[in-house]
Amino acid sequence: IETRRGRIRMRANVEPSMAPKAIWCPRGWWFPERDPMEDPEAPFGCLQSNVNVLTSVDNEHCDPIGGSWSNRGLLCKVYKCTDADLKAKADTRWSIPGSSPIKSNVYEEAVQVMPSEQPLRFDPIPFTPPTCDREVPEGLVWDWHRDKMVQPGTHYELDEESGWLIDPKTQKYYDMFSGWAYDADKELLLDEATGTYYDFERNVVPFVADMRVYPGLETAPYALPEGSDVTWFPEKGYATKPGAAGEGKIYDPESGWMVGIEDGVWYDAYYGYAYDPTAENLIDMTTGQRYDMEYQPIYEVAGYRVYPGTEQAPYELPEGIVWDAEKGYSTVAGEIGEGKIYDPDSGWLVGIEDGYWYERFYGYAFDPTDNTLLDLKTGDRYTMEYEPIAADEAAAE
Repeated sequence: IETRRGRIRMRANVEPSMAPKAIWCPRGWWFPERDPMEDPEAPFGCLQSNVNVLTSVDNEHCDPIGGSWSNRGLLCKVYKCTDADLKAKADTRWSIPGSSPIKSNVYEEAVQVMPSEQPLRFDPIPFTPPTCDREVPEGLVWDWHRDKMVQPGTHYELDEESGWLIDPKTQKYYDMFSGWAYDADKELLLDEATGTYYDFERNVVPFVADMRVYPGLETAPYALPEGSDVTWFPEKGYATKPGAAGEGKIYDPESGWMVGIEDGVWYDAYYGYAYDPTAENLIDMTTGQRYDMEYQPIYEVAGYRVYPGTEQAPYELPEGIVWDAEKGYSTVAGEIGEGKIYDPDSGWLVGIEDGYWYERFYGYAFDPTDNTLLDLKTGDRYTMEYEPIAADEAAAE
């Protein structure tokens, strides 16, 4: 969209409500998603699609009474953008239209009259950008608009107090000379392109399983766990258990656990048991035996943990349920509880072999197909309130 005062680029939308020889443009358009440092003279693309470019604020063009500038009734030319229109000009952001429309992609034919060739109504006001009152480090430029040292290309800003570059978007720190990011957690420099870590002398820092290692160092740089056979291996640069127990594992001094280098599994540093986060206990990967966090063996019956040899139940027992210290679980005394284990979470008995659910008062089995109770000896059925269900009624159901 071009007038004799300027040119902007917008997307056309044809509406039947507009007169065929007229166009309407929204005011003050800009692009807040853009990086303002791409063009500091016109940040956020504020002149690319701004209808204000098409008019003038010169005195002779303003309303003589109110002083406002013309924002309607302007003669304009509308045409499709070409490659030449998108090409930056040496001395302007837009062209001054000639008498004929642009019909070529040739750069020389795209602009008939350059603004530098046009006489000005007023002489331009002289302007000299200010100069920086301090030394500008090599590789940086001084943005006088904001009084900041900026790295071209990245637009990182210099923190003059610390000497580090800061990404204004993420607030992450970068080394001004290497461009490597500062990792505050590891207190190292990180080449984000390669993922390589460096110390502040710019020496490569190796990592294994996301833990820093020190190959060639004779003594561990951290304390090893007392009472454990975790050993420092200078050639590897990290500590682990000797032999097969430590194969493929690395000791983590922060947690005091061993970590599988490939599988990421946590292992106890004393017995080498793996930690199961789902069950929150330890497991001997060789035998499958489980242990609690105090290294006490865990035994199970029908999927329930039992405590053989424990004299008192570790949970509250309702009336009619008795604790069997030898077996390590509770059930109902007598025939009803034979082959069944009490589930303290549900309050039901569970068949150790068949997995059926049994109510604990009469020993009736629960039939999930019709939500009834079944006496497995007689075949009689009952409601959940122990009301008998007639045989013909049960058959109909």
